[in-house]
Amino acid sequence: FSASSQYQRRIVRSMLVFMGVFSFSWFLSNGAIHISFLIHDMDQTTVYTVYAYSLLPSLVCFSQSYYVHFAMSKDYRKAFLNSGIISCVRYAKRVCLYRPPSTISTSIDFNGRH
Repeated sequence: FSASSQYQRRIVRSMLVFMGVFSFSWFLSNGAIHISFLIHDMDQTTVYTVYAYSLLPSLVCFSQSYYVHFAMSKDYRKAFLNSGIISCVRYAKRVCLYRPPSTISTSIDFNGRH
């Protein structure tokens, strides 16, 4: 296969994952709300709890771009790991673990002079 056809396949695969994640999280969110409508003997607190927690799958829809790109793209993963918080942590470890060579003289003058 040519490089452009492999690139197109990766794009199509990423788009399929995007659509799958979106559809699944949308289904979970709306399914929870509709099930709470079908069960008539639920108390009001339970209904409000179901509504509140039905937002969690919706949040996946809004943040899926990062996770899908991170999972599907080597270039994106490499760029993210080399920039941002991860690189700051790596730099901090390097600085904190770095021990400069000792500049203190260890020679002793036995004649009483310093």
